[in-house]
Amino acid sequence: MLSFKIETFIKETWISVKKRAFGQEILDQTLIQLNLQHAVNLFGIRVRTSRGRCKWLHLRNTISVEFKNYTALTLRVKFYIQPQQLDVNTRKYLYRQLLQDLRDGTLKPSSQEQAIQLVTLIAQAHHGPGSERNTIADSIFETYCKMLTPETEVSEDVLQRIMGFCKKMSGLSKRQAQMKLLELASTLPLYGFERHVTGNTLGIIALLIGSSGLKIEYDRHERNLSIPFSEMMSISQDGGKVDINTCQVGQSPRCLRVRMCDKDQANAAYRSLGEMKTFYHDDEVPASVRDMTEQSFIGKKYVFDVTATLRQIEDYAQRSHNTMRIVREVVDSFSRGTF
Repeated sequence: MLSFKIETFIKETWISVKKRAFGQEILDQTLIQLNLQHAVNLFGIRVRTSRGRCKWLHLRNTISVEFKNYTALTLRVKFYIQPQQLDVNTRKYLYRQLLQDLRDGTLKPSSQEQAIQLVTLIAQAHHGPGSERNTIADSIFETYCKMLTPETEVSEDVLQRIMGFCKKMSGLSKRQAQMKLLELASTLPLYGFERHVTGNTLGIIALLIGSSGLKIEYDRHERNLSIPFSEMMSISQDGGKVDINTCQVGQSPRCLRVRMCDKDQANAAYRSLGEMKTFYHDDEVPASVRDMTEQSFIGKKYVFDVTATLRQIEDYAQRSHNTMRIVREVVDSFSRGTF
């Protein structure tokens, strides 16, 4: 048996699996310990390598294929959906994950007004309604003030605006404040996006991949470009390069070739594009994605790791809701003696 420490945003978790176990077993055990198993299709295990890079543990392959020179495993929400579609436990976990992303700067507000609202909601979610606190001295504000201003001190004007928003939010419970923060965070430009650093091809410094498609980050920000999944005809990888074939209505097909830093980075970006496109854009997982394999040193391994689409998850949730409604109606009928 092999034992692994899984870093989570709730508590440190240890799990044990056999040497030939699949990645899915690691995820399943972790989610069960945290009571998050109902959202298994949204989570993944993030692997940090000895080179400081991060990749997703492939759940459909054996861990003997996946674990090479890793230093840390972290449970993260991989596929982001709207907060109101999440169960309570998953919502709490996503909230803590987003707090870490805001602290790290991987998720950023697009305006100072958004930053003020985020910082205030974080404090409200921490303290709850009716609590006495000194806003200026509050450690919550000190922790997240980098979102407000690049300066070391927050200006008096910003503090006054924070105080004003605090008064508006003062009646919210901790859960309500968390929900409002999640709803606000879901509107941020990079909510749910993964950043893949490139080899600076044609001025392209990163590929940002998320629910709406691909955002291309250039060395000059004014040149940034977005490509929705609906315009992507095909995606392929050739060594350290990723080819994205696109076609807009009324225009000729085009191929964007992006050179990544190396083959591993290209593989991560290619896999992310395929999985995100399938999850957010397709009605169901196509066989070409589900069954694609490549040769590894111990045999064949799956390329993509997505077993359900957003549409399928929503359909299942709707059927479950309808079933529960029918059950409640039947129970009510029996209790009234009208069945």
